[in-house]
Amino acid sequence: MKKITFMLALLTASTTGAFAGTFTTSDGATSHVYAIKNVGGANGNYVCIKGTGFNATTKADNIAYFKVEAGSADGQYYLYCVSNSKYVSYSDTGKGAGKVTFADDKTSAKQWKIVTESNATDKFDIIPAEIASPDNGSSSWNWHGGVGNQLGFYDANDGSSSWTFDAVVENATVTVKFDSNEIDSKSYRYLAIGLAKTAMPALNYTTVETMVPETVAAGTTAYTVNLAENLPFVKSENFDKAKWYLMDMHCNDSGNPDVNSGRKHYMWTYVAADQDVKLPQTVMNYETEITDNMLWCFVGDAVNGFKIYNKAAGSTLTLRKASIGNNDAAGNTASVMSTIDDHNKFKLYPTTEGIANGFCFKLDGDDYYVNTQQTNPKDWNTKVLRGWNKTDGGSTCRVFAPNKFVADAARPYNNLYVKASELPAGAIGTNSYLEEGNNLETFKAQYAAATAEDYTTEQVKALAETMKKVNDAAANETTVKAGKYYRLYNAQDKKFLCVRATNNAQMTTDASMGKAVSSVVTFADAETGRFRMMVEGKTFGKRIQDNKAITLEEDNSGAKGSYAVAHTGTTFTFYDYASNVSDRSYLHCNNAGDAGNVVGWEALGEISPSYWHVIEATDVEIDMTAQGDKKYASAYLPFDVSNVADATAYTGALNAEKNAIDMTATTSVPANTGFVLVGTADKATLTIGTADAISGTNALTGSNFNTALTDATRANYLVFGVNAGNVGFYTPSSSVTAIPANKAYINASAVTGSAIALNFGNTVTGINAATINNGENNAPIYDLSGRRVWAPVKGGLYIQNGKKLVK
Repeated sequence: MKKITFMLALLTASTTGAFAGTFTTSDGATSHVYAIKNVGGANGNYVCIKGTGFNATTKADNIAYFKVEAGSADGQYYLYCVSNSKYVSYSDTGKGAGKVTFADDKTSAKQWKIVTESNATDKFDIIPAEIASPDNGSSSWNWHGGVGNQLGFYDANDGSSSWTFDAVVENATVTVKFDSNEIDSKSYRYLAIGLAKTAMPALNYTTVETMVPETVAAGTTAYTVNLAENLPFVKSENFDKAKWYLMDMHCNDSGNPDVNSGRKHYMWTYVAADQDVKLPQTVMNYETEITDNMLWCFVGDAVNGFKIYNKAAGSTLTLRKASIGNNDAAGNTASVMSTIDDHNKFKLYPTTEGIANGFCFKLDGDDYYVNTQQTNPKDWNTKVLRGWNKTDGGSTCRVFAPNKFVADAARPYNNLYVKASELPAGAIGTNSYLEEGNNLETFKAQYAAATAEDYTTEQVKALAETMKKVNDAAANETTVKAGKYYRLYNAQDKKFLCVRATNNAQMTTDASMGKAVSSVVTFADAETGRFRMMVEGKTFGKRIQDNKAITLEEDNSGAKGSYAVAHTGTTFTFYDYASNVSDRSYLHCNNAGDAGNVVGWEALGEISPSYWHVIEATDVEIDMTAQGDKKYASAYLPFDVSNVADATAYTGALNAEKNAIDMTATTSVPANTGFVLVGTADKATLTIGTADAISGTNALTGSNFNTALTDATRANYLVFGVNAGNVGFYTPSSSVTAIPANKAYINASAVTGSAIALNFGNTVTGINAATINNGENNAPIYDLSGRRVWAPVKGGLYIQNGKKLVK
């Protein structure tokens, strides 16, 4: 934290001398002028005059300059602004914007304490003198709320409350050049020492490329700045070497909602019959035919203006406005294509509408900007070029490359589409046209040609024709549907989204989980056009903040996400509207390997961890564990099973003595029902579908999440496993810390004893009451780096149920 220190020796020194070597007070005999600059959070911004107070600037033309005069007591000062011949005062000492004001004379002005910051001799806090004992929390000069707010007060120890007094060069001259020609010369009473080229004046749509000397320096009063263009388009050398553009106008026209949404534009269009320029409403998309009378180029420069040519009109015609002036009769006249070579060099001016890439045209000597107006107030298609004295929306133009609308339509498919043959089986969203033969490769080649620097009209048309076929096929692309089951396959890391085995409230990605229960995702309708996304019976939470894991939530949680699904063919995004909506609300794998969390992040239009492929989930596989001549597993799943292959599924009801379970074979199992699998294969394959309710009672239950066990709760469960060669349900031993997700167990309170046998058609498994050490021994196995292992190597060291073991 920054601390305030009073340099007592300096505070008792003469107020007409140097103060810490940074400023010197002025009096009737001497004058010392300074620019006051922020060197904290608003580093590089100088104080400037704005309205009845001060604001911030980085431009030499706007900087305010000050003298420091001795006050009525040691350590107190008056600040005199030489830029407007007023003293600096304040309304009150409370914190807030706009507190720093002007006073017409010293008598009515309030005084200031200029306090040196700790460990600095040239950085100060400027504090109202009415504050008797300033400290870190005292009100100090600060652009409260940030740069752009009027100068006010905030805590002295805030980073943005740090100021310097920069000395000046007096009576300086700045010569402005473009293409080595002098175009302006400006005289300055004061220039702050240290000002760089970025502070120097430039014309519209130019920047200061170089300054000689490079910065304002003591003793140097002559400076030269050289301008370079910074145009909203690429200018042309001449008509024959033109860079052609489409151009629209009045793109924010409030009278037409189609224009506001961008579906229609008022496009500059040359009409040869009367050499006029009209602006018909035009739907601009990849199907729009671009004709030569819609193409324009600009020959000239930002300093002298541009001649505006139309491709259909030819090289002898340029845009011209015959009358110029400061009244409607002269200013509000038509701009048309003409062979007369005057009044045809239009300069560029910024728009006041905040329209991205927008600009306005105006001739020298004219107060009226080129503007679009309707000749028939009731017909939007009668707009022509006239004049208006404001740089508003009606005067604002934008240019587009002729290939823009085709390229914009094709880009998502070029960047994001992946053929089904490159994805796991069952990918949805396929585009039948792009899947056929080499069509995708041809499409990508056409896109590359139509977006290259030297593209031709024919190449753009070829891409447009292909886009029609792609879009026709897109009408039949599939997307996710509520109630169906899927797996999300990350487009970049080529892994399946799944529940983290070691933290069931989080998700990760794992390449081996393509048939796992914990990778099955389903969707439920939420708000209109949005879904709740669920896995393992829990709901995806909302994006909280950057790089923080999205958690899985219960039904009654207020932190559930609300996801909008969008896709380009086989590539999908999932955007959470329940969070503080941001460009980083897309479901994203943080790409940190097997340990990566699923978080919220941005989607930038190219394959990244924020893009996913959606695979239909039709089945799951469950590992079976050998015991004798059979193989076994238990299961508890968050979805219905309609069929079981390579094993037989059993549910079970307790016998009268509650010491055995009578097992009943079934071909289907409802969701959230415990059951046992018996077979001879290494894996059982369970089809996700629909199942009727189990008839009778079923003593087997379970959980879709890990169930933690403690010494206090362990005896509450009997878990499926083997003890002394016998299959049954047993009390887990003290070494078992959790029952794995998706496994069946029995509530111990429902039975007698600490173990229970299984009765398969009058064949009862042998059993005793000993506790089982590892519960079900087909719990997931991981290597020491945390990766799941499906085929452990004998003698290897692994982790199962949170414990190390040697296989």
